[in-house]
Amino acid sequence: MRIYAAENYEEMSEKAARIIAAQVIVKPECVLGLATGSSPVGTYQRLVERYKAGKLSFAGV
Repeated sequence: MRIYAAENYEEMSEKAARIIAAQVIVKPECVLGLATGSSPVGTYQRLVERYKAGKLSFAGV
């Protein structure tokens, strides 16, 4: 397990989105276990932005 530090929620959300997006790009058939609640909302918003921009696909996930 790796621990990442962030200055604030926005930075943490962006870092998490980058990590998830990189995994999906490298291994499009990966399985994601996603958390619920309000904590990951910023991360999910950034992933949606990448998807809408055509930079990320979840077709194989």
